[in-house]
Amino acid sequence: MSTVDLSIDGYPTIKELAKSTAYVRACIGPAGSGKTSCMVKILTMLAIQQEADKQGVRWTRWLIVRETYQQLISATLKTFQTFLEPVAEIRESAPPIIKVQFPLPDGTFVNSVFEFLSMDKPDSVSKLLGYEPTGAFLDEISELNETIIEGVISRVGRFPSGARGKPTWTGVLATTNGPLKSHWLYKWKNKLEGELPREDWDDYERISGRPFFELFHQPPALIRPTRDGEKWQPNLLAENVENLQEGFGYYFKMLSQSNTRVKAYVEGDFSDLQTGEVVFPEFSPDIHVIKREHCHVPNGSPIMMSFDFGRTPVCLMGVMTKTGQLVITKEFAGENMAIATLFDQNIQPFLAQNMPRSKVVSAWGDPAGATGGQGLELSPFEVLEDCGVPIEVTWGSGNQLEPRLESVRKRFRTLDSNGQPMLLISDECPILVNALTTGYVYEASRGSGEVKDVPTKSHKNWCSDIADALQYFCLGCDTRYSQGNRHDKRIKSHKRKRLL
Repeated sequence: MSTVDLSIDGYPTIKELAKSTAYVRACIGPAGSGKTSCMVKILTMLAIQQEADKQGVRWTRWLIVRETYQQLISATLKTFQTFLEPVAEIRESAPPIIKVQFPLPDGTFVNSVFEFLSMDKPDSVSKLLGYEPTGAFLDEISELNETIIEGVISRVGRFPSGARGKPTWTGVLATTNGPLKSHWLYKWKNKLEGELPREDWDDYERISGRPFFELFHQPPALIRPTRDGEKWQPNLLAENVENLQEGFGYYFKMLSQSNTRVKAYVEGDFSDLQTGEVVFPEFSPDIHVIKREHCHVPNGSPIMMSFDFGRTPVCLMGVMTKTGQLVITKEFAGENMAIATLFDQNIQPFLAQNMPRSKVVSAWGDPAGATGGQGLELSPFEVLEDCGVPIEVTWGSGNQLEPRLESVRKRFRTLDSNGQPMLLISDECPILVNALTTGYVYEASRGSGEVKDVPTKSHKNWCSDIADALQYFCLGCDTRYSQGNRHDKRIKSHKRKRLL
């Protein structure tokens, strides 16, 4: 093992985490602070400390989790490869596996397996059912739902077993840059500090004799000014700066970004939801908006749609590429009209003139549209079905907000196999672009000054309507076209009275 550096002496926060006996240990800190690299070392040290079986083999199996497959391969896996390469056998499977085998001076032998798993499908939690690891590492938990960590917790501690012995250590390690205060980790932090009831942890701590959860906070990379006219200053306590090519310059370049991103990546701290702060800071017009001539859809191509209803109805039209990239090509919006009017006066004429041979293969909308309303005998879903639009609800989230928001965020921040954003928007959709740029924001509670964890429901300029339609579009695509999905809840379309 002399060829593999397992030292964490230059990381005081990580050293404290390594000493902890907590079942779940999480580290929050700035970007580039060495968190993931140190977790590789800690897992390797835990593999060495595993009690050997009768044949002198120390068996461990580790589950490594990241939100998207792209992030898993390009970042997390690459870090593990870099540190374990001298003793590693890398199996480029899907998902990938790293096997580590090496002898120890006492004559025993380490046999450790690292299995990598992404969580970017609607049925991701069900993936965990096939895993029986010793422990787990969750990379960038700010991007993971609470159900993921709960699912992981239910699986660890199952290896080794039988003749190979029992786990000497089991638990979950996690790292992240600073999440929003609406994230579940902030709730866990408050539980830790006694601000919320923690009965769900007490039984475990009483029976096991070890803490359930402990949160470790690395120092910020830069020190925020406290007075007007002062400048940001390097923090000499920051960790891993000496290993960054630009040193503190790496962080000074980030200061022009939004306060949320500065909090997350420079200070490594939880961010407040500020009044007027855009809901999707991941959106960049320079990256995610393309010129209409670059997203031409040939006549006859299969198309998809998404709707929001009410008296300010909207429709988004788009296509999906072979790489799973979603391209929003056209928007329609109506004022003080029903969805039937919008379809008859705007959508259908556009299709008839520009895409007469195209077929709508999938469509989604506000689940409330499956019931009657808008003064019509038919529900909005039934109206669209009569127009030949196969509208459905393919997710089982009960129209919860967070899964919808996360489906959009995930596509904005990830790339397809061609290195392109998973969500692009044509400049022929100015209402949507304006909503994402400035209009779709978090709102303050009346009279309190506090910020709600929900976006404003402003129908001015169709702001919230068009943003909701985008969420239904992304969540519908993710669920409907995910591989192996067999549990979607659909509102079936049988009526075809007026074909497109």
